[in-house]
Amino acid sequence: MTSKTAARADKHRRAAGWIETLAADRTEDRAEMLAHHYLEAIELGRAAGLGTDGLREPGVRALLEGCERAVALFAWPRVVHLAQTGLELLPDGDPRRPRFLLSRGRAEDVLGKLEPSDLVEASALFEAQGDVEAAAQAELMIQNYFWATHNNEEVKRHLSRAVALVEGRPLSWTVAR
Repeated sequence: MTSKTAARADKHRRAAGWIETLAADRTEDRAEMLAHHYLEAIELGRAAGLGTDGLREPGVRALLEGCERAVALFAWPRVVHLAQTGLELLPDGDPRRPRFLLSRGRAEDVLGKLEPSDLVEASALFEAQGDVEAAAQAELMIQNYFWATHNNEEVKRHLSRAVALVEGRPLSWTVAR
């Protein structure tokens, strides 16, 4: 069983490698398929007792691309799944963590299942990385959550924080919001 599992893991790894060679202008078309093959290779490799550390990085990249693609398609349940899987694969301290948190929070907001803790963490991480516009986007989503729950004090606090983050910045979608 282990040798068959190892062989299946290798087939998925090779399929992912082949998909990566496809035209770069089609990355959005292949992102989820690529993520699928890397995740299968990781899962089967672990089951067969193989080292899978070399698959983690391309798997995370593929999940992030797949997540962004799912957001563009408004495929919110898929965004939640891909972001959660990405978060589980990320090594500690990875700078992409807030991107996955923001995507999952946005999707959960649309699906009516938001708990703002993901967005609070994302905002803090983005700010620490110097990405104040992304931090402000998270703060705006948090503010929306508290608006929907009629918590005016938290609405004011998070809206003020978002404004302070982008104050004096050039016009952008986030600044306009």
